[in-house]
Amino acid sequence: MTVQSAPGLPSLGGRVSLWPTKVPVRVAFIVVTVGAAYHYSLSTLLRDWRYQTPLADLALVPLLGVGLLIVASRRHRLVGASRLGRLDLVVAGVCMVVVVAVMVVGPILLANYYWAIRPDLLSLPLLALAAIAILFGTRAIVAFVFPLAFLLLAWPLPHTMLLEQVLDGITNLTSAAVAAVVRALPVAEVVPGGEDLRLLVPHNGGEFLVSVASACSGTESLVGFGVVALATQYLIQGPLQRRLGWLAIGALAVWLGNLIRILAILCTGRWFGSEMALEVLHPVAGIIMLNLVFAGLLLMMRRLGLSWRLARTDEAAADTPLAQPAPPEQRPTGGKVTARLLILTIGAGSLALVNGQLANAATGFSNSDRPASTTFMGHPTVGPLWKATKLRELDWSRPYFGKNSHWIRYRLRPTRKASAYGQVTMWADAIVTHDLGALVAHPVRTCYELHRFVVLADQRVTMAGGIVGRQLVYQIPSGGRWHVLMWEWPVRSRIGEIVHERMVLLASTNAQMISPIQQPRGGTRVSESVLAALNSLAPNRDPNPSLSRIMLAAADQIITARLAGQALRPPAAANMR
Repeated sequence: MTVQSAPGLPSLGGRVSLWPTKVPVRVAFIVVTVGAAYHYSLSTLLRDWRYQTPLADLALVPLLGVGLLIVASRRHRLVGASRLGRLDLVVAGVCMVVVVAVMVVGPILLANYYWAIRPDLLSLPLLALAAIAILFGTRAIVAFVFPLAFLLLAWPLPHTMLLEQVLDGITNLTSAAVAAVVRALPVAEVVPGGEDLRLLVPHNGGEFLVSVASACSGTESLVGFGVVALATQYLIQGPLQRRLGWLAIGALAVWLGNLIRILAILCTGRWFGSEMALEVLHPVAGIIMLNLVFAGLLLMMRRLGLSWRLARTDEAAADTPLAQPAPPEQRPTGGKVTARLLILTIGAGSLALVNGQLANAATGFSNSDRPASTTFMGHPTVGPLWKATKLRELDWSRPYFGKNSHWIRYRLRPTRKASAYGQVTMWADAIVTHDLGALVAHPVRTCYELHRFVVLADQRVTMAGGIVGRQLVYQIPSGGRWHVLMWEWPVRSRIGEIVHERMVLLASTNAQMISPIQQPRGGTRVSESVLAALNSLAPNRDPNPSLSRIMLAAADQIITARLAGQALRPPAAANMR
């Protein structure tokens, strides 16, 4: 079947394959298969958009990535005639193995910190790279470097770390600017005291309170601008310093636009009331202002010596020498591309099943991707079957976990509702520190080995909601044996800071219960299979399995009680209130 070349595309000569070889078809398959494989991970970005978190605009990254992929395929049109070889399958296979490891083994090894790190989104460009290698060939990857690198922006961890450093500064700057303006304009009155800037807005003899919190500082708009502006860099051309200057001007304009937005809301409230200001104008003012800023930036491009970069076929060949067209007899055929489409579809379908199970890893986090539970010492909730009594705080631990750390010991005894537990007594140690590295540096098992205790069992277990912990049994030199169940996870302090907590349940191996408890586990089939493989390499000489089940049941109830109603709460102060 002979087909004419598309307008603007140099003739490839000879016989052109059927529809699977068409560049738009292959690009569409890449978008659909990668999107399906990461359906749950990508849905969490859309969820963040819904709850208007500071990183909500990261949801734009996959959408803009698709656009950049299409632009790259049109700019470098000769990639459709690249040679397909065995190396492509090797490269794609290595990438997929890494992606599978991130989704399957990662939640076990990183345990309850998987969702804080989000390696699933970090691995997203790897699957896209694998798909490009399969359908376009390894050489063609060079033409898609920018879209692949752009997908790395979907990884929230670097953004979160950056916001922790600059959020307070931007918030204070915005609050100071708003306060200075309202002192000159009679639209509101500053209320002294409080962590956030609070303003009393008068209207028709009454007044209402407006708080300018961190969510109103403009950081969300700056993140959104940064994402879109970086994508735009692929579409414009000009000296690097001028393009960077264009970005700097845009960032300043976004911050000033946010300041104007806040003042517009205050003026609207002053003249038309709180409903018009907060219910009508507030939800759309940010979007309107951001679009106006972008429009202004586009209008000033020529004055800065910048212009749109057009796709030209002669330029495309020079840009990517590795993606030069193959000889006609070595170009992709319809049958070869169809077979690779089938391989990619099967691989993406398998990854989609695994990605869906990552919901278990997100159990300990709220819809704003912050820890759902508060510290145990702040609210020692243990459920209806146990009663917690505070015994004492162990101050000697501070040299190990930091001067602001706390180690509090509790005694747990079953209530009357837990008749099956008999007279089992457990102790619960709650260690809270700001330094995660301190917990990593001083693991529980290392402490026992340092004291020359004999570790009889060391097994990873899953508890309620997929929380991953470790169950140990150790024997002290005098002959006594103790069962231990521990887990570590990020939690919120009383003032909302993210801290790290280690929970350790202890019970004497000689403890007896009236009847054994069989508690269903909270993990998925995949995670349980990985746990079983890892546990097979560790000691498992448990002298009292019934006690281990009792402790797992107690941990399930403690975790369930601490997470009850927390994970579904939207973030407080999502916007100006």
